[in-house]
Amino acid sequence: TKVLDRTLNQHLRYQALYVVDASGDVVAGVGDEPREARPKPATADPLRLLGQGGKKPLVVGTAEIPGRDGSALVGEFRIDFLNSVLKRPGLGVVRLVDDKGEVIAGNTGYLAFQSLPDDRLKDLVSASGQRVGKSAHAAGVLYRENGVQIAAAAPFVGGGAAKQLGWTVVSWQPADRLAIPEYDVQHRTVLAGLLGAAAAAACLGWMHIVVARPLRALAGQAEALADGDRKTVLFPRNHDEVGAVTRSLELVRQQLQEQRRQQPTPRRSAPGTAQQQQVRN
Repeated sequence: TKVLDRTLNQHLRYQALYVVDASGDVVAGVGDEPREARPKPATADPLRLLGQGGKKPLVVGTAEIPGRDGSALVGEFRIDFLNSVLKRPGLGVVRLVDDKGEVIAGNTGYLAFQSLPDDRLKDLVSASGQRVGKSAHAAGVLYRENGVQIAAAAPFVGGGAAKQLGWTVVSWQPADRLAIPEYDVQHRTVLAGLLGAAAAAACLGWMHIVVARPLRALAGQAEALADGDRKTVLFPRNHDEVGAVTRSLELVRQQLQEQRRQQPTPRRSAPGTAQQQQVRN
């Protein structure tokens, strides 16, 4: 158990490690609960893909322990580990498919054991030599769907325990996202245009907040002062040109109010005098 625990901590690719005897009973284990029910190490392949029809694929590796009467070490791989291996810059959408063309891992969101989204991708997987009786080799294709798309497929080659699984890596992306100098110039031009538009919008917003809105408020105060409003105090909000004009208008308002106070109050004629004047007229 100590060896299993140390191995699980050193190798993050496993979600569970356990030892089973010849009958398939778990005698020691660490990590998550074993998802495979009673594995049989005597007949098990080194690597197996389980979980078909479920929501999550299960990749299981089995290694017989020498001199232990058929006991074996079983490791269940994390699907997140396979997903992280497929995350490479410049490859677009990447999928790892099994011998039936069903998705088991990817660098973006996907549904387990779903088919590839395009029949041309399925034909590409078949052409890459995944099927039995064909030599394994990489293949690529260029097709049109929502623009020009470029795709490539490469089967597992080079021997090893994973070769017998018949897995294939498939990648596709729009052609305009390739690292081509002409496309880079176009992308930089679009980026420069977006940055220029953002800068223009920021300048217009600044002009509206700092200049246009205070000038509109100042114009309204000046019109109110011209219409005879002598009671509203004109207070400058900012120490700029608009504030200076506001202070000048406030001085004008104070002078007008002072002149109004100094003017003599006109005398009112008595009511009887006004009636007599009307009779005389």
